[in-house]
Amino acid sequence: MNNSTPDRPQIFTALALTLGFFSALVLPAAAQSGIFAEGGHDTQQPIEITSDSLEVKQEQQVAIFLGNVDAKQGTLTLTSQRLEVHYTSEETEDGGSSESISSMKASGNVIVTSPTEQAEGEWADYDVVDRVITLHDNVLLTQGKNTLCGASLDMDLDTGRSFLKGACTRSAKNTGGRVQGVFFPSKSKD
Repeated sequence: MNNSTPDRPQIFTALALTLGFFSALVLPAAAQSGIFAEGGHDTQQPIEITSDSLEVKQEQQVAIFLGNVDAKQGTLTLTSQRLEVHYTSEETEDGGSSESISSMKASGNVIVTSPTEQAEGEWADYDVVDRVITLHDNVLLTQGKNTLCGASLDMDLDTGRSFLKGACTRSAKNTGGRVQGVFFPSKSKD
């Protein structure tokens, strides 16, 4: 038995394998329709946002949604208390302009849900152009009764691949700066 500390690439490789294992084992093949499904999320869907109030800073090309924010894109929902939306303007063929969202920053009890899983964090970035959501600080990922927790979670919406890293702070157990997962075995016999 080797008591040496594994180097970082080994830890990240083990983590990537664990997440792949988690995704493959937890969901039956027919039910893999969430964030982590093969092929990921349909990022071409429109994004619909509702909130208690809205402030637009046209010169900075920023819209700030405040209070009970719900941002929905297809089957993916992001809820938070504050959502800052950055957009760009493009000139149209008829001489007008068209705005499109480039990125969003959410804060305050951020929860990202799909039909089969939920991820929570203190704040999040959604790079709409690159189609990646990153949750930060006190992250918890749940699929059924199975959970993973860590410091940050990157979710590639095109591929369905995710990367969880950093210390789990939601557990009373000292994880030594590592992610933590709790998995429940299937009760069915084949």
